[in-house]
Amino acid sequence: MSIYIFLLSLIIIVFQSYSLASEKSIGFLTNLKNCRVSILASYFDVKKIVKQYVEPQKNSWSCGPNTGTRYLKYYNYDVSYEELMTKQSNQTLIVYTGTTPIELKALLKPYKSDVQYKSQASFSDIKEQLCHQKPVIVLVKSRRKRLHWVMLVGFIENEQGHIDVMYVDTFGYIHSKKYADFMNSWNWTIEGLILPAALKLQGILPKTMIF
Repeated sequence: MSIYIFLLSLIIIVFQSYSLASEKSIGFLTNLKNCRVSILASYFDVKKIVKQYVEPQKNSWSCGPNTGTRYLKYYNYDVSYEELMTKQSNQTLIVYTGTTPIELKALLKPYKSDVQYKSQASFSDIKEQLCHQKPVIVLVKSRRKRLHWVMLVGFIENEQGHIDVMYVDTFGYIHSKKYADFMNSWNWTIEGLILPAALKLQGILPKTMIF
């Protein structure tokens, strides 16, 4: 029950901190220019959390299948982490991502035929999806300097324009990052000449999103 208490406490803190009483500040499906807050409600609904449960990542490479499972379960597809991981384990893996954007899209497409991916995207692209209550999978650079897939589930922009970005990690915990910190991890760089070129050839680029 600790995870439920944590999630419910977090949403209460978020709503209290940013005073979401005003309908104009929420604007989920109205003019995107007025959409300053979007939180995917199912990630704060205990019954739906149980239904969408995905076991934590169990190895060093399967963040793609794990996050992909969370994404599909949001749309109520009957799929398991083990199922996606088994399909991916038979494919070529690279050191930095485990699952390339093209491979992750291919894993998701048999379930959700309209899934797309975009590289060199903008935060406005992310915001558009979240404002329509659609999660976004992004490829970020972790603290360990590895590329890592996570799923964005919301953002909050206050009156001064400061933005917090909310995401679910591959252990099922929800975190919040300041906009600048998120952009630094999403707009990543890899040192050297050979490795960045190799990543680019495989379609692995900064500011990649799957939606």
